Amino acid sequence: MRIWPGLKSIMHPFTPIFLVGNKIDLLPRDQTNFLDHVKQVLVDTVIDVTSVKKENITHVQLTSAITGYGVEQLINKLQSKWQHKGDVYLIGCTNVGKSSLFNALINSDYCKVQAIDLVQRATVSAWPGTTLNLLKFPILNPTGKKLSLRAERLKGERFYRMELSKYRDYQFKRTGNLKFAMFEDHVGRTYTVNSVKNEESDPFSEKSHTVMLKKPVLDESRPEFESSRWCYDTPGAMQADQILDLLTTDELSLTLPQHIISPRTFKLDPKQTMFVAGIGRLDYLEGEYFIRCTLFTSTELPVTMCYTTDADEVYERLLETEAFVVPKNDPERLRVWPKLGSKEIRVTGIRRESGADVVLSSAGWVAITPQAKDNVLLRVWTPQARGIHLRCPALLKKSVLLCGARIRGTPLYSPGIQVKMSG
Repeated sequence: MRIWPGLKSIMHPFTPIFLVGNKIDLLPRDQTNFLDHVKQVLVDTVIDVTSVKKENITHVQLTSAITGYGVEQLINKLQSKWQHKGDVYLIGCTNVGKSSLFNALINSDYCKVQAIDLVQRATVSAWPGTTLNLLKFPILNPTGKKLSLRAERLKGERFYRMELSKYRDYQFKRTGNLKFAMFEDHVGRTYTVNSVKNEESDPFSEKSHTVMLKKPVLDESRPEFESSRWCYDTPGAMQADQILDLLTTDELSLTLPQHIISPRTFKLDPKQTMFVAGIGRLDYLEGEYFIRCTLFTSTELPVTMCYTTDADEVYERLLETEAFVVPKNDPERLRVWPKLGSKEIRVTGIRRESGADVVLSSAGWVAITPQAKDNVLLRVWTPQARGIHLRCPALLKKSVLLCGARIRGTPLYSPGIQVKMSG
């Protein structure tokens, strides 16, 4: 959950905020009220990190720009609450999916139909800083008739959406394949160029496109656009807490999850250390009992465990092998790889749930589950101590209860059911 701390500095004190939690498709459901809990943690984190007022937050929407989940609901709220009052800016940190959301909105009822084939799409890439310029599209003015047609389309699709959801639930219970547990939906379009008034005289109609030798460009001075409000995709803000700029393209593809996260739970005893690839380290310094650590990262990142007294030596030795995966074992690469820095964190156990999350910058996080009321001391490491935070309550606090029994002879617990489905 990457929140830009500088958000408040570029806003008017009364600017309304539509808070979007993107990439929800990557999170495994851990309880029946999963979405409500994630929304609350998101709101609390934004208020804490940015100091924006709760009154400024007009609406909170969880989405996946890649799978389409929540996008139609976001459009509904923008059209009903914001309507056509002013421009809309997509702002946030790098790699939160702004450009993917921008592209999804272009191909939806939020973009003026005459402009859909004319506006430039945003480049989507794992590499931070891909969006260099302000891209924009004209927002459709949601008149009464258009809203009515849209509502009719969505109502007609409701049965299909419900049946698809039931099918995916059934397939997940039958196969256990996590792809069926991902949040997914369809983003449709109510209007076409042919449904626009005065089609024959419309220079942007499909009929006109067929006779044009050159691809048309969007002329903002035309009557269709001169009074438009616009939706802008802005360059992502790079936080000092992020480690993305320290990684190569190959390392980024291994570090950033591409599919729904499969939680991995480990038993960690006092005086033991857990490495997450070569980019995260967790030392269990003080505590009376063992703790369970549930890891939410890309499964491409391996876990290595050792005694804390040996951890420094183990890290230096394994950097020169293929064991860590990230960073890549290459002398030139390792020459510029920064040292790990650390912070100490305390977590208190809560009955039947994880006490808190230890965030490892852009690499993911570890949900810490001590025994109830046990207070444990941890030392957490990332490159240059970037992005180490304690998140309480934990984002997926019930996931630890979904894991199976511990695998004999190892600190790893079996995956269990991984995802709490409805019903």
